[in-house]
Amino acid sequence: MNIFWRFIKKIYYKVLWEIGVNEDMERTINRLRGLGFDIGEDVFLDHVEIEEIYPEFLKIENNVTIAYGTRILVHDSSMNNLYSDPVRFGKVIIKEGAYIGAKCIIMPGVTIGSKSVIGAGSLVTKDVLPNTIVMGSPAKEYMKVSDYRKEFLKNIGKDKYYYWDIDPFMERLKDKDWAEKEKKSYNNFIKSNDIK
Repeated sequence: MNIFWRFIKKIYYKVLWEIGVNEDMERTINRLRGLGFDIGEDVFLDHVEIEEIYPEFLKIENNVTIAYGTRILVHDSSMNNLYSDPVRFGKVIIKEGAYIGAKCIIMPGVTIGSKSVIGAGSLVTKDVLPNTIVMGSPAKEYMKVSDYRKEFLKNIGKDKYYYWDIDPFMERLKDKDWAEKEKKSYNNFIKSNDIK
């Protein structure tokens, strides 16, 4: 990417930060609902790529988080392109409370169970059971969310990671001054943990 386009990209993201990601996301979700998508309440979509001409093939239930750069596919035209066979469509259903990490690909016909976690960069080709963590390409079961949470809580302060106690992200976004508070909270966290 040349210097000019890097500069334009930097300005674009700076402007997005200044006006607030929440505002941008709210507009996107409302636009998708206007197109006929079935999207629940308290949904977080961070620059998610969706095939917008097929709204009847995607359902996102309440309290779902889909992280940056994930792509959701609802059709497969490979055999059509090779042999002029019919294009295959499959409804994608993302159940309540599911979390999908950054840069995942969700294939047509997949149901992602409630309160499941999809690891960043995963290729999801099959249904995901509720309360299950999957990861990889193709995504495979890693462990149950409840087991992972026990390990997570047990290791706080005993591993190489920093832990930053913050309110749930969706709650913070409801505050119109969230960006400024987020910066202060982050800076205080960095100072108090002596991170350089």
